[in-house]
Amino acid sequence: MTFSSGLENEGDRVVRVTGASLLNEENFTLVEMLLVPVPEPEENGDILYVPHQGGGLPSDEQFSDVFTENGKAAWAARVPVVGAEIEPGVEWTLATIAERTAESASTDGVRLFYEDDRGREYYSDSTLRASMEPKCS
Repeated sequence: MTFSSGLENEGDRVVRVTGASLLNEENFTLVEMLLVPVPEPEENGDILYVPHQGGGLPSDEQFSDVFTENGKAAWAARVPVVGAEIEPGVEWTLATIAERTAESASTDGVRLFYEDDRGREYYSDSTLRASMEPKCS
């Protein structure tokens, strides 16, 4: 499962992400957490975030059928969240890829650990919760 949320450094200093984890996860394993640039608007002005909320992570073969050209460019510029430096005022999409280890799984969100250029350490918790349940027949 992929769940995404906006992420912006609202401070006035560059910060570097030093760690990331799921919050209060049950039956989820964190596979990967990425920062994806927010795509340029489409010709009609729409901004189509990459990847979309709640979907799976498309394979390279599926990618060209799923995203617009702007989305493809944003996805190609993705970086691992741990180690990333986030400039003040720059908005990203935080893409969290998690795999469930049982039929039902949930998490209360993600926690990012980061430090500023003075070496001060902080953490930030998302407000996004995610869960997966077995399919109904």
